Formats: sequence, structure tokens, C-alpha cells
Amino acid sequence: MIDLQYFHENWLGHSGFANVFSVKGNSRSFAWPQEADQLSSFAKKLDGLESVYVSWCLFDQPDRRADSASVVPGVLFDVDLNTGKHAAKNYPESEGEALELLARSPLPKPTRVVQSGGGLYLHYLFDEPFRIETEQDRTRVSAVLKGMHSLLQNTFAASGRKLDNVSDLARVTRPVGAINHKYGTSVIVAIAEAGGDRYRIEQLEALIGLGAIPLKSRQTAQSTTKKSEADGSFELAERHCGFLQRLTAEPNKVTEPEWYAAATIAVRCQDGEARFHELSALDTSRYDESETARKLRQAAEAKPRTCASIENDLGCTACKRCPFKASDIASPYALARGDEQLLELQKSYVLAGDTDSYRCVTRDEPPLARQSFDNQFAHRVAKPHLDFIRDRRSPKVKLVDYIPGDRRLIVDQIGTLVLNSWVSGGVSAANGDCSVIQRHFAYLLPNNDEREWFYKYLAHLLQKPSVKIESAIMLIGGQGVGKSFVAKLLRELFGDSNVFVDDCGLHASDYKQALGNRQVLVIEEMATAHRWEVSNSIKPWITAEKVLASDKFVRSHSVRTPRGIFIFTNHAVPASLEKDDRRNAVFRIDAPQQPQPYYEFLWSFGLRQADCFKAWLQEMDISAWSPNSRPPMTEAKREIILSSRTSAAMEIEDLVRFGDGELVTLNDVMRWLNTPLGQNQFSLKQVRAAMNELGYRKLDKTKLSGGRTVDLWAVSKVEDWLTSDHSARKTHYEGRRTSTGTTLAVISTLQGSPVAERFHS
Repeated sequence: MIDLQYFHENWLGHSGFANVFSVKGNSRSFAWPQEADQLSSFAKKLDGLESVYVSWCLFDQPDRRADSASVVPGVLFDVDLNTGKHAAKNYPESEGEALELLARSPLPKPTRVVQSGGGLYLHYLFDEPFRIETEQDRTRVSAVLKGMHSLLQNTFAASGRKLDNVSDLARVTRPVGAINHKYGTSVIVAIAEAGGDRYRIEQLEALIGLGAIPLKSRQTAQSTTKKSEADGSFELAERHCGFLQRLTAEPNKVTEPEWYAAATIAVRCQDGEARFHELSALDTSRYDESETARKLRQAAEAKPRTCASIENDLGCTACKRCPFKASDIASPYALARGDEQLLELQKSYVLAGDTDSYRCVTRDEPPLARQSFDNQFAHRVAKPHLDFIRDRRSPKVKLVDYIPGDRRLIVDQIGTLVLNSWVSGGVSAANGDCSVIQRHFAYLLPNNDEREWFYKYLAHLLQKPSVKIESAIMLIGGQGVGKSFVAKLLRELFGDSNVFVDDCGLHASDYKQALGNRQVLVIEEMATAHRWEVSNSIKPWITAEKVLASDKFVRSHSVRTPRGIFIFTNHAVPASLEKDDRRNAVFRIDAPQQPQPYYEFLWSFGLRQADCFKAWLQEMDISAWSPNSRPPMTEAKREIILSSRTSAAMEIEDLVRFGDGELVTLNDVMRWLNTPLGQNQFSLKQVRAAMNELGYRKLDKTKLSGGRTVDLWAVSKVEDWLTSDHSARKTHYEGRRTSTGTTLAVISTLQGSPVAERFHS
């Protein structure tokens, strides 16, 4: 009979979801401990029919995935025996042999030994179930489970015996009291030994630091692995590997598994053993010369620790920013055997295939074409470009992208290596007073609704750095009111490398590449010559995710557009905006310039509050604010829209305003605009452009009573006419009333209007 007490002892009052699983695919999750009785009933029902298993861990979701495991009771081993029904045949012959191998291993006695019917379960329970609350927690406990398995697998392998690895967090186990249906109905899972010690996770971490790397399988216990011949410089690897640099920077925080991983690299280098002793001695509270020597001897029997293991098993955060993830090396040991001068370049530059240029990853500087790369570094390396592309340590990617919020330097996008040029920047957020900055924004934007929208625009950029805002902020104000302080504040918030200030009109040029791959773009002064052309050219930078851009000496390629754009200008009408514009939020600063002491205080004390202002924005509730919504229609924006009209558009708008019809043809409009006494002469192209500018729309072709087919344009109730039928359009245009009461076409009702009088005056 299945024993529920067994689970209570495993999970010790913790809650989560437990999963019951059978070999025939029956699976169900239960909330533990609230549904303990239901779990027991379901397991007992299955147990009478087929082999049943229960998850070793609890989960925070009603499933059984490693990434949702939330409570880990300890370390589980599943030791199969040759006496059982298993596919492999090199397991221990008996329980006695298995327990003898366990005694030879570095592992202590288990908390509990369970007879499974075809082998043994070994339970090493933690003194308190380990609660996974962060990804660092998951990495930590996973490393313990894998390390413990490696230790015991090493001992089994030395005797030619196999031990299956069940260290994943999604593992299931037969519960005590269940029937093992492989052997009929008489074999019951039972506890063989119980009452052993429980272990602190720190105890097991210290234990696995002394050899938790799988050895090569051996045929007999007498076979040995010879130490590799020392080669390369450990000091060279240390200079270029972030993981190894931690041994010097934080020796007292380096865990035993990390020390051991470093030892597997050091022991293969000519200067490795001496240097490893030097580094170990920096941790004065733990260093023991004989113990360190033993660690090195054991490390010589293992392979050099791989970069993947250092990042995934040991959770090394430095690996996220390592350029060598884009190279062909598998372990930091490869750096020990590199060329010293070339390694300096390989640490700092990545070759990007999309632009055939070198990208610096240690400083914010422009890309280098191969010729420039050769010219700049020929004094260090004979043939910089050729040597770089021929060496397997050289980082090379296919594409460069700018991925705000992703701290990885090299990103693998479905097999394509991408260099992420975004680097987290700006001041560190700190709670405190930011009233000086807030007062300045209240002075610039006294309207509460406008200021609140501005704040949430900023808050979104900080809280959701990867999500683009599909509108720009335009600040219009006279010189000296403090707009430049806002630009400086943006640099403080996001970092210089993530903010580009266009103060020389690049947005109006053919070379816009520098505007891209930035989190924030600041246009210091909007180019006012050819306003329509300039406004249209920057539209995709506001709304599109990526655009094609070029620069001198670098071929055109795709760049990611800024997540947010700020346009500062002294001109009352800096741009041309369409009637239904949804790309710009326009705010006018009407406040008078303040006395000089105000700005001196703002630039000194105000900037010191940038960290507190950042924290305030990061905590702001923006759940109801959308980066895709239409910006507010301010009075300043209305004025720009009116001032943006071409002369043809203004004339046509007057015609429509004084008429009461809703449909016209281009010829109708041309006839009235180009009367002999008219003040302007417009071409058909100009009229068509003006109609589009005003938001009027051409409808489907309409056949009139006389047989003539015309293109009608809706100049009022546009959305309704876009869905109208042919009969309604024909009836309205020909001047007869429709069922909805609409009347004569616009042109026919202009007789005697101010517009007509103006044409004939």
C-alpha cells in the first residue's frame, strides 16, 4: 500500500504541485498538501493496474517540467542491478556490490535506502527542502544534483559498472508501498534503511568540488588516465576569461565546484599548478596546501572544464558577456594556447558578416572596415585581418543586432550567431528624493495630463526596454528654457552608449546609420528645410522595428530603430504633420526663461538626483499605458497640423468646409481651383496629393446615369463611404437625396459661398 508519510518526510510541509505518472501515460498533478488524499486515491487506483511513479520534486505549475520545479527534497539516485529487467547489462550484480561501491565513493551514507524491485533508490535528503525562487537557485541546486551523480558515476565507472544519471529536476520515482509490475504483483517497493543524516546543501557543494567531473568509462578498475603534458599559459587564459578572473577578484566567494573547474584548466598549463596555489592562497580562511595539491592531482584525471559547463552548471554570469562564445573554442584552456597579441584583439573585437566589419565590444566606437583594422593594428600583429579570420579563437558572427534588455553579448538565434550591441547603462537606481527634476518638468509641462504622459513614456523605456514606442516626443520651446537638461538626463538614465544625440542634422541626410541601434534618439533641432521630405524620411524610424541604413565606407544594412525618440526644437512649426498623425506627441513649452541660478542649481543638484528619478520611474504603474496608442492631441499639435497644409490642401479644405456634399471627382476640384480668376493654378498630381494629405479617400469606380464611369472621392464621412454600395454613391453624386437624407455634391453647392466669391472677386 502506497505510504503517504514518505512524501510528508520528503517535502516537510512545503506546498506545490505533485505529479503522479504511470508507464501507460496516465498523468495528473495534485496541489500538495491540500489534495494529498486525492493523490493517494489516484496512485492506489493506478497501482493496481500498472507501475506508478511520483515526482521527486514539487512544482509551481500543474505539470512536470524542470523549469517549473519549485521544491527539491534532496538528491535521488536510481541504482539498477543486473538481476533486474534492464536493457544494459553492466550494472552491479547485487545490492551488496552496489552498496560496496557507494562506500568506496566520496559520498556519505544516504538518508534512506529504498528497494525498488530491480535495484535501489538512494535518498540524500536536505535538512530543509530547497526552495527554488530564482534562476540562480535553480542553477545552484541543479549543479549539486549533477555533481553528486558525477562523483558516484566516477566510482562505478572505475569498476566497469554503469549508473544511470537521474539528476534532472523533472525525475520521478516509485513510491514506497507501490507494486513493481515488471515482476508481477508480488514485488513491493520497500524501505531497506532509514533514519540517516540529512545534509545541508553547503555540505554537498563542498563535497562535489573534489571531483564532480565525469571520467572516461573504463573497462577495469586497474586502468588509469595519464595526466596531459603541460602546455600553454594559465596566466594568459586568466587574462582573457571572465570566469578565471573571478579567482583573483573574489577568491573568498568562489565555491568549491568553481575551484575544481579552474583546477582542470590550470593543471594542463606550464605555469598552472604554481599559479593555482597562488590564487587559492588568496582565500586565507580555506586554503590548505596539501588539499590544493590533491585537488590538482584529481583534476589531472578529468578533461578541462568546458565553457558550456562553466556557464550552465556553475552559473557563471561573466559568460553572458564573453565574446569567445562566437568562436570555435570549447574550453578556456584553448585561450592558454593562443597568441598573446592576437588574443588582445580577439577579446575586444568581433567580426560581423553582415557588414564585413569589426565591432569593438569593450568600447563604444564606430565599426572598422578590414583595411582600417589592418592599418590600426599592424604594429601588434603582422597581418591582423588574415590572422584573425584563420584562428579558431576569433569571435565571428553573421549579424549584428541591438537587443535592449538582453544582457547576453552573443545570442544564438536558431543556429545564427548574433552580436548584441546593447549594453545595460546609466546610473544605478536608488530610492530617494528627485523633487528638483520633478519641479523642472512641472515648469516645462504645467499641464498635468501632458506631463503624466511624458513620464510614462520615460517609464516604459526603462521598464520594458525591448518594446518600441511607436511615437516620438516633440518639445517645442525657446532657447534657454532647459531642454538640453532633458537630453543630459536621458544620458544619465540610459547611459551614453544607448543614447544618440543628433546635433548636426543626420536625420535629414543620406547617412542615418548612427541613428540606429540605440535605445534613445535625441534630435536637437529638426531640419526645417523641405519639411515634408524630412518628416516622411523619419517616419519609419518612429514606427518600424528595423530600417535599412547606410554610412560612409560601410555598406547599407539593417539596423534596429530607437525604442524612443525625442525631438527638441526652437521652431514653432518644425515639421509637417498629417491630419490623422499618430506618430508624434507635441508639447509646447510656454514658460519664460528662469534666472541663471535656477539652471545652475538644476545642473548640479538636479543631475545628482538622476538615480532617484530612475527608481521613481521604474516603480511607476504603466499597466494602462500602451506604446502603440495614439499620442494625445495637444493644442501645439493642432497648430502644426494646420500649418502643415500645402496651398492646394488649404484651398480644397475650404471648398469642402463651405459645401454640404460628401463626394467629388478630381476634375470637379480641378475645375473650381483653376478658374480663370483663381489665385493658384494646380496640376492633377498636386490635387491628388492634397486630397490624400487631407485624409480623403478614392472609392470604387461609379457608373453614372449617362453611362460615364468616374472615380469618386469621399471628402466627408469617409469611413461610411468606404463601405457604401454603388447605388448610394451614384444617387448622392448625381444630386438626388438618398434614404439617409444626404444632399447635393459639394461642388454644386458652392454658388454664393465665400470660397466662390473669393475666386470671382
